[in-house]
Amino acid sequence: MKKSTIFLMLLLACAVSYSQVSSSGSKVNFFYEDFETFEIPNNMHGWSYVQTNAMQTWVVGSVGAHSGSKFIRIYPDFSLGLQDEWLITGYIDLTGTVHPTLSFWWSGDRYHSLPPHNNVNFTVHVRPNDGAG
Repeated sequence: MKKSTIFLMLLLACAVSYSQVSSSGSKVNFFYEDFETFEIPNNMHGWSYVQTNAMQTWVVGSVGAHSGSKFIRIYPDFSLGLQDEWLITGYIDLTGTVHPTLSFWWSGDRYHSLPPHNNVNFTVHVRPNDGAG
């Protein structure tokens, strides 16, 4: 059984989904998270996080969501230097999928994200077969 783990380090995410288009043309979601009932650290729906900054880490927000009423975000802590905070999904079974697509809404602080500051980056990692191949 083929499984994938997606690692997301995002500044703000409103909804995350892994899907493909079926032969009939409709979108089929294999994974979907809108963070509406997400609570850190007690109800994370199989997600986990890595906290490297003692002052700032992932929080659930409720003002300014793209859709619904909640989102997940991280506040930057520029006083302590670099942050390397991770938000990690649980396993997503993509067995039998053809060309699955990862999509998500995100937003960042324009002032700190762009030159000359370049303080904000995010990376998406996909690890096939739970890293075994």
